[in-house]
Amino acid sequence: VSIAETAAAARFFNADGLIVTGSATGSAASPQELAEVTRAVNHTLPVLIGSGVTPANMKEYKDATGLIIGSYLKKGGLWQNDLDEDRIREVVEEAQKYH
Repeated sequence: VSIAETAAAARFFNADGLIVTGSATGSAASPQELAEVTRAVNHTLPVLIGSGVTPANMKEYKDATGLIIGSYLKKGGLWQNDLDEDRIREVVEEAQKYH
């Protein structure tokens, strides 16, 4: 079953939205899969990116409804560490370019 078929099924079953992720926490999602999912739901549902977002790749996800950013905001990019104010600032500054 393809990601597009899964997205279409989620739409059929009245999902509130979809999240496209990479293979693990912190792994970048595929911009191609974002496009496939968005087309499959015909822009009728929110499609979010749920992993691997950084200031360096944020532009690749500009067509997503939203971004879930966690690990990158932590010191060293590790989910178990404290928040890193410099990383937070970088993300906010980059995101403002696309809003």
